[in-house]
Amino acid sequence: MIEGVRMRHYTHPGFRSVIPEKIELVGKSVKFYNDYFKIPFPLPKLDTIGIPNYLVGGMENWGLITLTENVALSRPLQRFGTGEVSFRNLLTHEVSHMWFGNLVTMYWWDDLWLKEGMASYLSYPCADSIYDDVQMMDQFMINNWQKAMVADHVITSHPVHMPIHVTSQITQIFDSITYKKGATVLSMLRDVMGEDRFKDGLTHFLNTYKYSTAKYRDLLTSMTKYSKNGAELRLFMNSYILQKNYPLIELEILSDRKIRLVQSRYVRDSGMTIMNDTSPFKYSWYIPITLMTDTMSYTADKHIMMKEKEMVLTLPKPFKWIKLNSEGKHMYVTHYSNANLDKTLQVVKDNTVLDPSLQTMNHRDRAHVICDLFNAAQIKLVPYSTAFEAAKYLREEKHYLPWFLMYNYIRTIRSMIDESLANCYRKYVVHLLIPQYRETKAAKTTLVEQLKFEIFMRYARHIRSERR
Repeated sequence: MIEGVRMRHYTHPGFRSVIPEKIELVGKSVKFYNDYFKIPFPLPKLDTIGIPNYLVGGMENWGLITLTENVALSRPLQRFGTGEVSFRNLLTHEVSHMWFGNLVTMYWWDDLWLKEGMASYLSYPCADSIYDDVQMMDQFMINNWQKAMVADHVITSHPVHMPIHVTSQITQIFDSITYKKGATVLSMLRDVMGEDRFKDGLTHFLNTYKYSTAKYRDLLTSMTKYSKNGAELRLFMNSYILQKNYPLIELEILSDRKIRLVQSRYVRDSGMTIMNDTSPFKYSWYIPITLMTDTMSYTADKHIMMKEKEMVLTLPKPFKWIKLNSEGKHMYVTHYSNANLDKTLQVVKDNTVLDPSLQTMNHRDRAHVICDLFNAAQIKLVPYSTAFEAAKYLREEKHYLPWFLMYNYIRTIRSMIDESLANCYRKYVVHLLIPQYRETKAAKTTLVEQLKFEIFMRYARHIRSERR
């Protein structure tokens, strides 16, 4: 019995040794969500079982979580790097569905994200509370934030809340917009509200609609009840949930204390046009602005909401350089002027030391600067040569996160170039890789070391495949 709930893991007789680990993780997850929602798990038992040839990773039947047999029978020594992260995320994800999905169920499929986006977000703080060997919000940036940005930057994307009129549309929304963008917007909502208010809103929602169904507007009503500015919160959420794509912010420095921000729609030019490509919000967003400079910062709890197409900000202290979107938590791309970009990139280069106390810009912000630069290059705001030059700082980057995020751009760029540039491309990637690869390949003991080793192996395999 854990938290007053009987927990069992069903397996083959020869695999009894895998049982304690699964029960422990499920039990600790239940305890986390009991505390998080202030609503105890309502059933007397929660079991897990592996099913041969299962078509999905897991399913949240109420009181019985079904898994693939590979996951159900796995042992810690059999899981490596991202395999271990996926295992943790899968079980914490499915347990969260006992509340979001089972205790309260979506009214209709257009709000599938209410349970899948929520579970995709909550699994990370849950796993973070159980394990201390890796920062799970780094993994959130890889598995949710970046994948949401990639899925939603095309003109053929769709809103998170997507009307479903016929049953044949249902399978189409089991995609990265529902799961990854849904999770990222909920993470933004948590930042905008603050942790305690966010949790209070979720508890109110679950208590109000338990053993029943609910819609997006019901969640919004509960969250605005606990927000400092309910009207503003509603407009922020609607602009990200009810329209596709996300904003581009162009930053202009007016003085050493004043900046101008101008927002527009970020979408890659694919040469494709579609009929009725309109939005009820005219592709304008309510954007929570966070920032950092060499003299100050506006973190999530001190954000400024950008409500119009253009905004001028006067900062309390003069600055030499500025970066928007602290730790890259929010869904927008920033395009910087050349003068500020040069100074910010120098800060990136100067902060690759391992000791966080010696850093003025942490690994998430360093990675995010490079992501912004490549995203700007993808829509021709800056030349790719500028982005490639900036990414050379990775030769000194010892944290695995920037390498994981950069890999997406490496693969994308290879698909864009012809064979005449292939050799230059290979030499560039090898040039980036060699210093850190040599230091990493021998160490694979901790999960962080495994993740770093794994990403370098991906780069190495990618380059080897290029030579065939």
